[in-house]
Amino acid sequence: MNPGEELRSGASTSTHAFILGSFPFGETDKIVHLLTRDAGYVHGLARRAARSQKRFGASLETFSHVVAHLKVPRDFERNADKLWTLESCELRDPFLHLRKSYELMDSAFFVVQVLLEILPLRDPSLSPFVMLGRLLRDSEMLSNSPRSAWIRPFVLSWVGEAAGFGNIFEPLEQNFFGRLPRQVLDTWHHAVRAKEPNLKPLFQTLLVPQAPDWKMENDRELYESWVNHTGMTLKFFEQRSRKA
Repeated sequence: MNPGEELRSGASTSTHAFILGSFPFGETDKIVHLLTRDAGYVHGLARRAARSQKRFGASLETFSHVVAHLKVPRDFERNADKLWTLESCELRDPFLHLRKSYELMDSAFFVVQVLLEILPLRDPSLSPFVMLGRLLRDSEMLSNSPRSAWIRPFVLSWVGEAAGFGNIFEPLEQNFFGRLPRQVLDTWHHAVRAKEPNLKPLFQTLLVPQAPDWKMENDRELYESWVNHTGMTLKFFEQRSRKA
């Protein structure tokens, strides 16, 4: 899709996208969740996807970066839930490093879950698309690090800040993150408050050895802290979305 080009009902368009998931529909079709660069979050019907290696191949795997060739549904302006037609996909990056680490794959699935819960259909904001792309690309730095779990609280913090909910992890920062070196917290806050965060400095900081008394069980303590906080955070988002 060219810059400035508007979507038209019934027209065909091509756009970069990330596959957020898919499920079978009938014997050979699939419903695909896509986070697109130009149309935001959409649902696409991929006809005969289970049989067509030429049109889809392995491009419908979750987390894949693709060029999606779509047909815009009629009256999509009035009904955001309408299915788009996903005619074919060109695989650009499967992000295979995610499949080499259970912790990293688990964190990536969590990110997708949050995006599916929070993103309104057809919000054409570039921020979630750019942020997810950088996270999937730069997370390779954390492939062999237990701190890949830190992706989760960062994403929740970033979504909360972007949605105007403020710093939803302030209690954790006071009780736990406060024990981290100031460099880590400063880098964290800078990334959380950026519309399109640069994640490399944050991940590089997380890989640096922390304070002398920092041990592996401290990472486990953080993990348990955000697990307890995650359910409350998603409920908070849901309640605020209903009020909006």
